[in-house]
Amino acid sequence: MQKELLISILIHMQLAQTTVQCPKVAFFNYAVPVTIGTPPQKLMLAIDSTETYGCIQTANCGSNCNINDTSIYDSTKSSTYSRQSGNYPPRVILTDDSMQGPVVSDNFQIGSTQLTGVTFKQVTPTYTRKQVSGVMGLGHSIEGSFKDFQQAMSKPIYGFSVDSSTNFANLDLGFYNKSLYQGELAFVKEIPMPISSLFNQTNVNSVVTPYALPISSFQVNGISIPNLNFTAFVHTDLSVSQFPSDIVAPIQSTFNLTLGTDGVYEAPCSLVKFLPTVVMTFNGFNATWTPQDYVYKYASSDNCFLGFTEYKDPLFKDNLILGMGMLSKYYLAFDHSNNQIGFAQTIQPAAPAQTGQLPSPTANSAFRNSVNLLLILFIILQ
Repeated sequence: MQKELLISILIHMQLAQTTVQCPKVAFFNYAVPVTIGTPPQKLMLAIDSTETYGCIQTANCGSNCNINDTSIYDSTKSSTYSRQSGNYPPRVILTDDSMQGPVVSDNFQIGSTQLTGVTFKQVTPTYTRKQVSGVMGLGHSIEGSFKDFQQAMSKPIYGFSVDSSTNFANLDLGFYNKSLYQGELAFVKEIPMPISSLFNQTNVNSVVTPYALPISSFQVNGISIPNLNFTAFVHTDLSVSQFPSDIVAPIQSTFNLTLGTDGVYEAPCSLVKFLPTVVMTFNGFNATWTPQDYVYKYASSDNCFLGFTEYKDPLFKDNLILGMGMLSKYYLAFDHSNNQIGFAQTIQPAAPAQTGQLPSPTANSAFRNSVNLLLILFIILQ
């Protein structure tokens, strides 16, 4: 017990506040560089605000290994590796895989900070994300494997923001970086979500309680979509936001959007200026997206694609999952001790993720009025 207390004190003293630059590894997906073990092994971990367990690929991951062979964690080459008792359960919510593995611990370095005895899950993944070597879980957790990082911060808080001028995001551990956002942070209280409220089946187990933001209203071009009873998850490792059909269908039908082969909605870039402004209200805070905030141009065609699509996974009930394709305009402030997330517009507004200039969002007023009438009719007839 005394040894564990000493380690906890040492960790807390070492990590007060640190900012880590995280390179882009895919469309609005970012990874934090870390080293694990003795001698240190360099890895890239996806930053996941919904995941409560750290998951690291092992050297025997076979065809699922990271494309960079030097980015595979080999515990046999670390003198500080330790196998713990028990196994972590499968990853639980908002993930498309089920990764199980033994609880292990090893030395970590993130930024300039070194940590001793950080626990995580050593796994052979069932997914094929080849840009990263695992996941750094920063979600709500009492028993999560990255609790060592959270307990070590000067405060159990962190900030996340996208730098539109580079291919990097900033991860601020233990503080909020005021130089990266405008004005004051608007905090929204999260609510605990019983597992029964998330899934369409009863045999899903979870050892953690997910938290989400309650949505009080959802407007498209100033028209409220009625009878919504949804919550929203903020997911830093998701590019394209996923919305229920009740929200997507009026927009898709009114603007005749087509669904591309990669599951995103597409439209000619010439029509972008006619797309709606979307406003989502969380307990008084209005998160607003104009077409310039959620539409991106393909580099090799005249088509554009939207930063949200319809969520059709039969496992999950209708909840919104907000990805970085829409959230990149905001500095995100996560406060686990008070169960809240803060929003503030970044100093540098997010730029289109692909090359090409989007048309002006200003549309002909008569045309916009007719579009609004179509939206109203569609919503009434649903």
